[in-house]
Amino acid sequence: MTDHRLNQNFPLSSILVGEIEPILQSCITKDQQAMLAELASEQN
Repeated sequence: MTDHRLNQNFPLSSILVGEIEPILQSCITKDQQAMLAELASEQN
């Protein structure tokens, strides 16, 4: 499976058996990066 927002590929077989932790961690990381970038732009 490809998530174009994250620019990452994840093995479909893992997802089908419920191993979604790598996807969740990638989403969390992307969200944190966006929040940090927003904070940095507000302080400048």
